[in-house]
Amino acid sequence: MRLANNYGPRSNIRTPDFGFVNYFIGLALQNRELTIFGDGGQLRNISFVGDSVEALIAASQSDKSDGQVFFAVADNQITVAQIGEAIATHVGGKLRFVEWPNDRQAIEIGDAVISNAKIKATLGWTPRVNLTTGLLNTREYYTPCLNRYL
Repeated sequence: MRLANNYGPRSNIRTPDFGFVNYFIGLALQNRELTIFGDGGQLRNISFVGDSVEALIAASQSDKSDGQVFFAVADNQITVAQIGEAIATHVGGKLRFVEWPNDRQAIEIGDAVISNAKIKATLGWTPRVNLTTGLLNTREYYTPCLNRYL
């Protein structure tokens, strides 16, 4: 099972080492700035952790998954800027756009466009949690216990 940019409760929100989405959520929960390089126009798939868990369970319970590789990701891609805007709107913080640092631009992959068509067709799995609902659920989870995660 291949997962991309998972976010949600119990994630590492303290460092960008495990992806920018959860790190942005951690910053937003502290009402800090979310720094986006360039215009943030690069596309990404993101997935709510609950949807990813359901995909893993579906694969574990079906013989159709034997020897297969699936991408359990959202139905569509959105830009890094749109992700940042949604986090700022539903969790907190504010966006700041800056020029690309040379070291970061050198490793930027551009658009990451991943399809979930195979897992939908084979296992009948589909993501159910949209970005707004996922972010609100994530904020609700972290609010009373934020100090344990920072």
